[in-house]
Amino acid sequence: MAIAYQYRVAGNRLKVWGTSEIRYESINELVFHLYFLDERDTVIGIHDFYSFLDHSNFIALKDNTRQFHRDFTVPEGAVAFALGYDGETGQNKEEDGISFYHFPFE
Repeated sequence: MAIAYQYRVAGNRLKVWGTSEIRYESINELVFHLYFLDERDTVIGIHDFYSFLDHSNFIALKDNTRQFHRDFTVPEGAVAFALGYDGETGQNKEEDGISFYHFPFE
């Protein structure tokens, strides 16, 4: 999965938007995780969003590309953020589903 995103901070509000390209025909579940970090790189807040591809905030653009947008309140003490995700592909008669993830702190 490839993700391209942009962000804007205004006061204590963070706006994140972008696209993700998924190279599987069928995705059962996809969860994005936004991690807020303090100056010691300690996670001080986690927000999960876009649980399923058919979620009303996850808009299909074309076959494998999806658009996302989300606004967050930045917690006090946060100086950075990171994005991660996990999900599972669909299964069919020939193949089992595949779990996939990206954890930004490995």
